[in-house]
Parts: sequence; structure tokens; C-alpha cells
Amino acid sequence: MASLQAVDLFNIKGWVTVVTGAGSGVGRMMATCLAQNGAKVYITGRRLEKLQETASGYESSIIPVAGDSTKKEDIQAIVDQISKKEDHVDLLINNSGVTTAKAHMDASDNSPEAISKRMMEQSFADWTDPYAINVAAIYFTTAAFLPLLIAANKSRGASGNVINVTSISGIVKNSQNGQFSYNSNKAAAVSLSQQMALELARPHIGIRVNQLALGYFPSQMTPVETSGEKDFFRNKWQIPFGRAGIPSDLAKIVLNLATNEYQTNSTEILDGAYTLASDRLHLENYT
Repeated sequence: MASLQAVDLFNIKGWVTVVTGAGSGVGRMMATCLAQNGAKVYITGRRLEKLQETASGYESSIIPVAGDSTKKEDIQAIVDQISKKEDHVDLLINNSGVTTAKAHMDASDNSPEAISKRMMEQSFADWTDPYAINVAAIYFTTAAFLPLLIAANKSRGASGNVINVTSISGIVKNSQNGQFSYNSNKAAAVSLSQQMALELARPHIGIRVNQLALGYFPSQMTPVETSGEKDFFRNKWQIPFGRAGIPSDLAKIVLNLATNEYQTNSTEILDGAYTLASDRLHLENYT
């Protein structure tokens, strides 16, 4: 009988992995997790200095490769550079993303005219520009890495797999106080991940695609400046456990998605809040 010990179940020692948008936040957390568990990690992003910060202390296992995931020529250049050193990729994590402008639904003036004005202050570019990194980059990056992902069959007997970092914002049915464009972007990323999971499961491809819908984790996109203030998290963000996510929370689920060869087309929600409930528990009544 095969070993069921955690050290064997989640073993990625020697894997070749790629994490986009790994210069900070959850991308840095995931890259560090993979490196600490024995993988070689190629990290990408537009700012080389931020990638070098992620690689600090892991120079032998985390390798920065600068590039813009919204440019096809940059994506291909990244693939070409990795191909010179590796004959396959075991895991690709599409993590790059940006926030978008808000049209606050609640303010001091909530008259129809005021709400209309706040909504109209957004531009079409506020909607279309972020789509390139939040959605299209997932498609083009995965497409470019397909040959290397399939080539993992030669060393492991299974194609490489893909984890797309989407967001709880792409699943909830409200705007989270005017976050219309971001939530729509992330909903598109959710749909794209589902399409890719089905299409890339074809027998001659055999690539698993799963997605990780994150809630509140400290990052440049979601600054957490109130760490330890449980009432803040419970009342403002509706997180009953009174905290944002931490690296160990993320690491556990990333290792599971990466290694579970029976799992594809899943949406793993890593969010401590009741954001999916239409009738949220009003925690302020219990503090």
C-alpha cells in the first residue's frame, strides 16, 4: 500500500514550477511555499527588483524572470528562457492580477443622482485594461506553456497542472460596495478556468486545471493594516475567525491542488468570511 503520510502525499521535491506575479503578496507566499518544499520555482512579473526580493534567501531555488504578462512577446520570451534550462514544467500558477476602480454604492449622499455620478466616474478603460492581466494573461500564459506542461509526462507519468488564482469576488453576487469591474473581471477568470479545465483534459493533453478563489490575504491589492484586531475583521469584513489569511493557510491548499492527480475543474474557496451567503451572519450582534 502506498504511503499516506503527509510528507509523501504532498511531495513536490524536484518539481519545476512557475508562478506569475510573484513579486509580492500571495504570489510571493506561494513561491516561498514551493521552494521550501523542494521545488525549483521560476517567478515572473514586470518589476525585476520585486522578484529579486522574493528570491532573496532562495537564490538556488527561486529564479526571477522579468516580463509583462499582458504582452504575448514577453510571455513567449519567458517560456523560451525557461526552455533553455528545463525540459518540462510540473506546475504553472497564474497569479498576476490588478485591482480596478470602485463606484461606491454607499456614501454620505446616496441620492439617485449621486450614485449615478459615482458610477459614471469610471471610464471604459477602468473595465477593459485590467481584463488583460486578470483574464487574458491566464489564457495566453497557459497556452504558451502547454508544450512544457505536457512534457512532464516523460518524467512523472502525468502532465503538469495549472492553478489559476481567481477570487471570491468572482463568485459573490454583489458588487462589494461598487467593485463592479473587478468582480466582473474575476467572474470571467472563473469561467475561463472552467473552460480550460474541460478543454485541456483531452486525453492527448491531460492537463489538470483548478482555481483558487481567495478571500482576504495581505497584499498590495488588499493591504491589511489591522492585523490582530479581531473585531475589525468580524464586523467590517464579516470574517467569523477574526483574521485575514496567512501564508500557511495558502500553502496547505496549494500543495493539495498541485499534487492531487484526481482533482481538476475545482474551485477551492479560501475565504474565512461568509461571503457566499445571501443572509450573512451579522457578527456585530455577537461582539
